[in-house]
Amino acid sequence: MKQSPTLLDIASKESKPKFIQNWDNKQFKQMELAILRHFALLGEIKTSSGHGSISMVYDYTGIENFLGLAYTSGSSCAGLWVCNVDAINPKYPDYRYVGFAMSEDLKPYAILWDKDENEINIPL
Repeated sequence: MKQSPTLLDIASKESKPKFIQNWDNKQFKQMELAILRHFALLGEIKTSSGHGSISMVYDYTGIENFLGLAYTSGSSCAGLWVCNVDAINPKYPDYRYVGFAMSEDLKPYAILWDKDENEINIPL
């Protein structure tokens, strides 16, 4: 009997979006809202060690501080990168958030890696 594809199967088979190299103020605001909405729908952010979580994810500044988001831009892509914690996504428990980037068609994405740095990109 053939099994239905998992969310991970679907996410890993999608072509990797091409990310932009710099953000303007409008794109920053768009990404902030997308990150806030993403984590509000999840209800909390958990760390892989189980030693930390934040359940009040209705405030972007709280999320930003907990994850330690830092913006960089460069030749490969611009993004908000996770610097403070090893945060997991409950739908992909073997993957950790490494950052957030904006595609060329201005769609926000979460970038996740597993322990071998295999990457999946989740539309936000």
